[in-house]
Amino acid sequence: MEFEITHELRANAWRRLANYLIDLAVQYGLGYLIGLAAALLTYIDIFGPLEYIEAMNKIEEYLLGFVISFVYYFTFESLTGGRTLGKYITGTKVLTWYGEKPSVGRFAKRSLCRLIPFNPFSFIAENPRGWHDSLSDTVVVEISKYEQEVNYRKAFNEIGSPVDDNTNQWGA
Repeated sequence: MEFEITHELRANAWRRLANYLIDLAVQYGLGYLIGLAAALLTYIDIFGPLEYIEAMNKIEEYLLGFVISFVYYFTFESLTGGRTLGKYITGTKVLTWYGEKPSVGRFAKRSLCRLIPFNPFSFIAENPRGWHDSLSDTVVVEISKYEQEVNYRKAFNEIGSPVDDNTNQWGA
């Protein structure tokens, strides 16, 4: 069912912050696992990855963080229909403004826009909406509120619908 997402259906700032913090923790964990994998390779006499990581400068570290972030968000959101681990925990998901699942291209654009240096500050506003939302034309909704609205709209649309001819209105 297609309808425009209203402000009431959107995830509030606290849920968005929780999503961010949970997903950031997962990304740091992924970075740690990459380092651990490089260290474990030394046990089979493969030293190159660990030496490279140890010799990285700040720019390379930031680039690695950007790659991890992009891969994390893009993979999770595109494979799960708009959810990351943070969104699973907080009961939210990404949709278009018309309540549809975004395309893979929108998820890619959304993930790339997260790399804009001051993107986190785009939430400091009277009606906060991150640049990664506005530039990709997506919105994060609370699933329970969204599904309730869908059910209300379906029920409303069924009012006045013809009754099935095989049964009468009294169930006989």
